[in-house]
Amino acid sequence: MAKYGILRSATNTGQDSELIAVFAAPLSINSNRPSLINDTLTLKRKASYSDIQRWEIETALVPFENPSEFLVQNVAAGYSEPFFIRMPQIYRSEKISQTLSPKVFSGVAAGNTVVNITNAGSGLPVGEFIKFAGHSKVYIVKASTSIGGSVNQLTIFPKLSKSIALNESVLYGDKVSMAAMYGDDSKIGISYIDGILSQVDSITLIEVL
Repeated sequence: MAKYGILRSATNTGQDSELIAVFAAPLSINSNRPSLINDTLTLKRKASYSDIQRWEIETALVPFENPSEFLVQNVAAGYSEPFFIRMPQIYRSEKISQTLSPKVFSGVAAGNTVVNITNAGSGLPVGEFIKFAGHSKVYIVKASTSIGGSVNQLTIFPKLSKSIALNESVLYGDKVSMAAMYGDDSKIGISYIDGILSQVDSITLIEVL
């Protein structure tokens, strides 16, 4: 099973060697979607939501024996420079095959939530984080249905931020990268546990839109 964490570069083929830091529990994946919520005098709740959404990850890191590469990346990025992480996937007892090569079956305009794909075997499961090759945005699969032959229909969240083209590759599993910045509550630097091992108890990683 591949590990999730901070990548050395934009390259992400699912190999552990591509990581400079590995995520550890506790880890949370949060959806930030601006909303306006009001209660009426009859206590009926009215809510309106923005179409803009981003993922925010709060995580610890596995303690380092040699933190030098992470320290340089962390200090150089600070709170303003984007970098790439391997997006954590939801735990499943049976992991989907990582050898599939799903592609977009027909082009879809920005603002839509339904995408047809092919070459995905029995389909990508609900809860899978995916990314389209021409996008920087990470999406989650809300529903997955076979519609005949090798074509599967995905309903995704949030809405497509830009159009996707016929035959555009669909990245899933360990190959999903997310452009991120450190949240301003993250410590920039390193702490030592015992003079040898260094530790990061909590960082926040905010998706770059």
